[in-house]
Amino acid sequence: MNCIPSSVALNLPKAIPNPVPDVEYHGVSANDHEGNLLLRPLFKQFKNIYEIAEIPDHFLSVTVAYRDRLRDVLLENVPVQWGKKLVRYEETDEGVWVNFDDGSREFCDILVDASGVNFPVRKQKIPELQINDIGATFVVANVVVPKHLIDRLIKVNGNSLIQKTLGLNGDSTLIALRLIPIEQVQNFKNKNNSDELHYRTMIAYFYSSELDNEETEKFKVDDNNPASVVEHVKNMI
Repeated sequence: MNCIPSSVALNLPKAIPNPVPDVEYHGVSANDHEGNLLLRPLFKQFKNIYEIAEIPDHFLSVTVAYRDRLRDVLLENVPVQWGKKLVRYEETDEGVWVNFDDGSREFCDILVDASGVNFPVRKQKIPELQINDIGATFVVANVVVPKHLIDRLIKVNGNSLIQKTLGLNGDSTLIALRLIPIEQVQNFKNKNNSDELHYRTMIAYFYSSELDNEETEKFKVDDNNPASVVEHVKNMI
């Protein structure tokens, strides 16, 4: 916590809410395809995000953050220019010139590349680096899940906030969630217009690309349509 500005530290609970006592278990568990528990290490529980920094290194501790809110916290009071595409950079003794596709350029002391392996910075800095296909597919979707389904999940897998389930074909499912209901704001409307609580959940599915075939290709996946991703994963499982 001492490494980040106090303004950011004070706002961290917006992205990483305090644990819900006796409801959430801030830890990791692994189950087989029938729900039998394979692994659930002991994790040190805490009252708020600030306690994590004080937990000794010999203890395990983990939590789940809301990524979009964390991004907003980190960007607060930070000038951001959207819609800019970097094409190349030039290093000098004084710093770095960054060139964009619209012809503009900016000077900086440090250039941080955090946009993935296909970003121009990596290609320019380490052109000899090869990207190897490991023959695996990783599908991730953020979804809204009603309480009755979360209750069923907890009944089978327990209340660990990070849950991994192993399949029969080398595949696996990873679920990360917080057992904090979504605020019933105007922008959130569940399809049944009921008062049932809903939870934000991240579901990731990992499988060997060899499992893809003509049948699975019938399910067209649109990265901007979570429902299509979920249908694809359901079909693969």
